[in-house]
Amino acid sequence: FPCTQPRGGYDSSEQETLQDITVALGMAPGANITVYVPQVLPSGSTFFGTGLAQALSETLSQMIDDQVNIVSVSFETEEWAVAPVTLQAVDSLQESAMLLGISMFSASGDFGNMGPTGPGNVGFPADLEYGTAVGGTALYTTYSGAPPYNQYQSETYWNVPLNGFAGGAGISAVFLAPLYQFGQLTGTSFRTVPDVAADADGHSNVLYCDSDNYPVGYTGARGCTFGASGTSMATPVWAAGIALVNEVCGPSFQLTWLPPLYAPNGSAAPTPGMHGPNNMNPTSSFLNVGFGSFDLANLANLRCPAMITPSVPNQTTLRWTWDSCGKVTI
Repeated sequence: FPCTQPRGGYDSSEQETLQDITVALGMAPGANITVYVPQVLPSGSTFFGTGLAQALSETLSQMIDDQVNIVSVSFETEEWAVAPVTLQAVDSLQESAMLLGISMFSASGDFGNMGPTGPGNVGFPADLEYGTAVGGTALYTTYSGAPPYNQYQSETYWNVPLNGFAGGAGISAVFLAPLYQFGQLTGTSFRTVPDVAADADGHSNVLYCDSDNYPVGYTGARGCTFGASGTSMATPVWAAGIALVNEVCGPSFQLTWLPPLYAPNGSAAPTPGMHGPNNMNPTSSFLNVGFGSFDLANLANLRCPAMITPSVPNQTTLRWTWDSCGKVTI
């Protein structure tokens, strides 16, 4: 993992990182999680556009060397801001990862068809061809009456116009539609984002705690006051869910290239393992949620005969160590 200087001081991005760890471990507490934090960018670049893409390229190369199984990525930048040659290079690297059995999930963003700099800006790396782009839904569960509570009722596209948040969605200007997206949308032959979705609504956020040392004069939130939401919550949910499927089904059923599973034969018809856009209430569009969210037990049963219901603790205490290059071991 390229690194020339030790990591030091308070970094607000730790909260984003901690959110991803908490969500993944809360859903798959037996997972072996390593967090990769790029520390060194090319000279003169920033965590935007090509600079961010180059940082991802270096990090993904290290993940391939480390033989990870599943990658969850919660950051994004606009596709247009990444140099075309860099886009193609990272796309090729992601294809190599896929061929080696590595599944990569990338957040589609939290501003609908609006990127940080305006409308129509599909996000990178969610736009890449050989990974799974994860959008957002609003989830509704039972909460009153007779138990059991928190049972699935319905969900729909996550869209909160009042504060400008919505599951990232859009059409790539670079990559053509993969086979499994043929016929889903009219008027375009390019890749659409997202492929799938999961709960991203702030009303069902995940509480997590940050006990880091804060700099002198810091006045932001502290302690157990943070709530995970957005597609940064939905993405590790998918990654952890597929980790559970792989754990139950065993090595011979490992999921790598997901679209043939949730979109058999390129069909838009709902599968037993998915809550598709037409199943949502109110109904959603393919452009907004892709093939929808998973029904995890049934999704596993598409790959292996039975799904063992995992035992998930109510609370997970996280302890980790940083090395000098920003790599975290849980």
